[in-house]
Formats: sequence, C-alpha cells, structure tokens
Amino acid sequence: MIFLIFPRNEVILYYAAKIFSSTGFKILGIKIEKRNLELVEKVRPSIIISNHQSFLDVLVGSAYIPRYTVSLGKRSIALIPFFGWLYWISGNILINRKKKVNAYKTLESVGEEIHKRKVFVWIMAEGTRNKTKQILLPFKKGPFHVAISSRCFISPVAISRFDKLNLNNWYSGKIIVEALLPVATENKTKEDIPHMVEQVRNQMEEKIISISSEL
Repeated sequence: MIFLIFPRNEVILYYAAKIFSSTGFKILGIKIEKRNLELVEKVRPSIIISNHQSFLDVLVGSAYIPRYTVSLGKRSIALIPFFGWLYWISGNILINRKKKVNAYKTLESVGEEIHKRKVFVWIMAEGTRNKTKQILLPFKKGPFHVAISSRCFISPVAISRFDKLNLNNWYSGKIIVEALLPVATENKTKEDIPHMVEQVRNQMEEKIISISSEL
C-alpha cells in the first residue's frame, strides 16, 4: 500500500527489503554475516553483481543492499498480477530481453536511467541459478555493458555456498556476504569487457571459496 502513496521510491523499497530479509532469516534460522559492505556504499551509482544459487539469494540480497538499490528484471514480470505490479511500482527497472537485435540500445537506455536516477542496480551475474558443483557459472556480459554505458563502477559481492545449510534444523547455519573492491569502468569500451568479466569472475570465485571454507 505504501508504494501506491510513494511510487517508484528506492528508499521505501530499501526498508521493505530489510523487513523481508530479517523476517525470512528468523523463520529459517539462518545467521548472516556481512563484511566490507562500505565498499559498495561509497560508489553510487554502480552495478552490484553477485553469485546466484537458489531462492535464498533474494533474502540475502535484501539483507545487504544499500539504500537507493533497485534490480533489473524482464518486462514480462509486469504482467504478473500483484507481484509484477509491485515489482514495477517499487522502482525496479524492466527491460525487454527478447529483442536481441536492439540489445545494445536497451542496455544503453538502462545505463542512462541508472545515471539519471543515481541508483545501485543489483544483478546476479550468472543470469541463472547455479545448480552445478561449479563455484560459478560463466558470467553474462550485460551488467558490464550497462556499467560502461552508465559510466559507473562494478561492485562485486561474494556470497558463501549454501550447501552447508541444513534448513531442517532450528539453527540452519550461517551465510557470509563479502564485498570486493569496486571496478572502475571509466575510459573502458566494449572491447575491454571480456577481460573485465574474466578478472571479476576470478576474484569472486576465489573469495567464495575462501569464505565458504570458514563455515
């Protein structure tokens, strides 16, 4: 209801996310430890990228995102009754992923909106849930195109593996979230993207292995 009074308000979305995550973690019996998130908060606007494992990623993301954060979703989400309408009215950005011919123009328009609104945009870099034994799936290049077109930083965030959680216990376990140093895109072009993707992915994979070993 509050989004009807204050539509597309990122601050309202932030507080709603915090309530959602804290309630969810209490119900599931999960403790979350957050590290170095000030690195993310210092660079706005920026593209926050994280790894993607399961439905829990939504709870984890809601717990660590800073104020003025929105997510990027398919335009078709807006057609879903209630959830889709709430997703749009709460300030998230919708794109049409089906039009591959105009993909670059779409990403550039997203970049312009990010720069204009000065928001953080949270994107799961793998693009789909990682159901394999690999630490990370290959990264999509889209977030890097958006970062370059909006002239903003890439802020990598590593989330520990969920495979040590036991949701059948009263205390299910712990999740560690750690931010890495933001990556500047100033003076970068599309030709730099493959190297950037590889560099960031390697750094995140190393960090995920490290924090997961602590659990």
